[in-house]
Amino acid sequence: MKIIIKTAKFGMLLGVSFLFSNCVNCGSGYSKEIKERKVYGVIKSQYLDKENHNTPTFVLGEDNKILTLIGLRDLFLVSNVGDTILKDTGSLNYKLIKSDTILIFNVKCNGKPLK
Repeated sequence: MKIIIKTAKFGMLLGVSFLFSNCVNCGSGYSKEIKERKVYGVIKSQYLDKENHNTPTFVLGEDNKILTLIGLRDLFLVSNVGDTILKDTGSLNYKLIKSDTILIFNVKCNGKPLK
């Protein structure tokens, strides 16, 4: 019985480590996905989605669009309700427009900016 429990624990640990190691594929597919995205909206609320690896999540605009931003924790940390998030199609940069400042953020994957 102890061997079965140890094997099950090892299997769960192995599965969880595999899941976390493959959360985001940093290849060209991820860059392409980001480039295809267009974003514009005023932040109504923001939170770290605990059920999704503490992913920065925003509720934007009048239609309450949910925006998750993998690789942009810095943007999340300096943003506030009322700021605007803007990203043009074809770009890897997100702009955070505050009342007196525009900050530009590049998506990071494994700590390195996407190209």
